[in-house]
Amino acid sequence: MLFRSIAEDGLDLKGSIDNYDFIFELVVFMKSKDKEDKITQYCCGWADAPLSCAKKNFTHKVDLKGGSPLESSDIDSKDVV
Repeated sequence: MLFRSIAEDGLDLKGSIDNYDFIFELVVFMKSKDKEDKITQYCCGWADAPLSCAKKNFTHKVDLKGGSPLESSDIDSKDVV
């Protein structure tokens, strides 16, 4: 993955990268054929990982959470396949 940012975005990293996280949001889109092709978006989970993990070349395990990063709920690990 490559993420690009410019200073005007306000995303430039000042200080330690340990203070920042990646947030991955899992989204499902549903298209209804009977309602003029209406598309509805559902957030079905999210996970976060420290930005510092991007420096390491291996698979990272993250805990899946429900809701959204602003309103989180727990997901039981046995419910995730």
